[in-house]
Amino acid sequence: MPSVSLPQIEHDFPELQFKEGEVFSWNPNLQTVYYEKLDSQEDLVQLLHEIAHAKLGHKNYQHDIQLIEMERSAWEYAVRSEEHTSELQSQR
Repeated sequence: MPSVSLPQIEHDFPELQFKEGEVFSWNPNLQTVYYEKLDSQEDLVQLLHEIAHAKLGHKNYQHDIQLIEMERSAWEYAVRSEEHTSELQSQR
């Protein structure tokens, strides 16, 4: 089970909408993060990855190399966020 709940994430990112969907994804036009399930720490990291796309202002790309850079930076953001979240949880 993830160490952070969806209500906590919604509270931390009030500028974003969160909706259950078929896959984890980010829709910049609707400012909505879609998630398929949140049953594990891996699911939380995937959700953080999609939030990272939002926070980093990722929208569209024209070349594959741009997509690769967006994915890399989003994963780096997600990992840093997950490490910070884990650290905060251990302090409680």
